[in-house]
Amino acid sequence: MAYQNTIEQAVAADKLGWHAFWTVEHHFLSEYSHCSNPEVLYGAIAARTENLRLGYGVRLMPAPYNHPVRTAESVAVLDLISNGRVDFGTGRSSTRLELEGFGIDPHATRAMWLEAVGHVVGCWANDEYEFTGDTWSMPKRRVLPEEIKRKFDIYREAQRRCTDPIGKFINSTATTFTMMNMAPTRAEAEDVARRSFEWYPKAGARIIGSLAEWMAERDQELGNYSYAQGMHDHDKDGSLDLLTLDIAQMMGACACGTPDDAIEICRRCEAAGVDLLLCLVNPYDIAHEKVMQTIELVGKHVIPHFA
Repeated sequence: MAYQNTIEQAVAADKLGWHAFWTVEHHFLSEYSHCSNPEVLYGAIAARTENLRLGYGVRLMPAPYNHPVRTAESVAVLDLISNGRVDFGTGRSSTRLELEGFGIDPHATRAMWLEAVGHVVGCWANDEYEFTGDTWSMPKRRVLPEEIKRKFDIYREAQRRCTDPIGKFINSTATTFTMMNMAPTRAEAEDVARRSFEWYPKAGARIIGSLAEWMAERDQELGNYSYAQGMHDHDKDGSLDLLTLDIAQMMGACACGTPDDAIEICRRCEAAGVDLLLCLVNPYDIAHEKVMQTIELVGKHVIPHFA
């Protein structure tokens, strides 16, 4: 029922004025994420909604996750059937389970990401496109459908500063996300969310931290994955167990309470220069009806403050 519930939630969000639906691409991450083929889900949602934008959060670009031509084709088809509602996010992957499972050298992921995104843009920007790269090569071909050959925002995971545009311009949009659960009272929201809001960040940190352990086994420097070491260390020294809902609330690291609490968090993000706030409304096992309650309360009482 998880996918059916997600589709129902997206349809409700569309009717209540939410801006976008984003989801991840992950593989092998039992319990943490079962969204291994998000574009099928995007198509189902696109067919049932009118205004909700559809965000790749993110498309994994290294080989053999996705071939750049197949990525260009898939995004173009989704953009057509959704009448131009696609936001294209890209990333390179950061977990041992996925990288090792697909036989990918973590040191090669950034170069493959950069090459793949360049090829995707090349497919969109040219009537015919050919390329010879370190990972992929293709003789001159006409990549279809063509209607997407226009200016296109490309989002990427923000672990590094990027000043050279791969597309036609630098995308300066800042996006972040927060866990969110809304209820008529803060006590009710916290009671519903506590288990999930405490499980999710710990699980995520442990999954990413495992990458540092794996690369150490391979006698590899972490390089651009240096952030994984801190997560690994916090797991080993027990620091992750200190992450509670109360701490997250105190730090403003989640939105759990009434619509007024959500408005306060949104205003903080707005003041910090955030253009798009993604709200993770079910980070683990929050009941479907409670997720629908959050979507409704935000749509009716929070979004109008930022219209």
